[in-house]
Amino acid sequence: MSFVPLPTDSVSGAVKTIDYEHSQVHAGDAYLVNGKHTVANTVTDYFLLKNPVANYPHLRVISVTASAGPIDVYFFEGPTTSADGTGQSEINYNRNSLNTADLAVYKGPTVSVDGTQLEYLLVTGTKHEAGAGNDGAQTEFILKPSTNYLLKITNNSGASADYALKLFWYE
Repeated sequence: MSFVPLPTDSVSGAVKTIDYEHSQVHAGDAYLVNGKHTVANTVTDYFLLKNPVANYPHLRVISVTASAGPIDVYFFEGPTTSADGTGQSEINYNRNSLNTADLAVYKGPTVSVDGTQLEYLLVTGTKHEAGAGNDGAQTEFILKPSTNYLLKITNNSGASADYALKLFWYE
C-alpha cells in the first residue's frame, strides 16, 4: 500500500479541503442561469426546468431581485406544459471547462397545470430580494430524473417591474 500525502497549509500544517459544491465547480459541473427580465403588472413569467433521465441536479439557489413588489415566486414539480418556450443559456462556473448542463431551462413555456408547489418566495418591495439557498445555508433541491419543474413569477406591484433571476445548480 502506498501513501499519498494530503495537501497541507504551509503555515499551520492543516490539511486543505474544499466542500463538495466547491469541488463540483472545479470539476466543471456547476451552472448558472441568470438575467434581467421585465414583467407587466398582474402578468406572470414562467421558467421551465427540464430534467432528463438519470440526472440528479442539486438546485442550490433560486433568487429573484425586483425593482418593485410584491412579486410572488413559486417553484413547482411536475407541471403540465404543451410547449417549452425559449431556451436559456447556462454558464459553467468553471470557465476552463467545456461541460454543458443536462438540466435545460426555458423561458415562456405554455403551461396548463402548475404542478405540486415546493417553494414560495415573496419579493416585498423596491430593490428587495427573495431567494432559496442564497443565504449560505447548505440546502438544496435534488431534482428527480425525467421530471419537469416550473418557476412562476407574478408581478402584483401595480406597475411594470424589472427583476433579476438567478438559478444555480450542480450536477
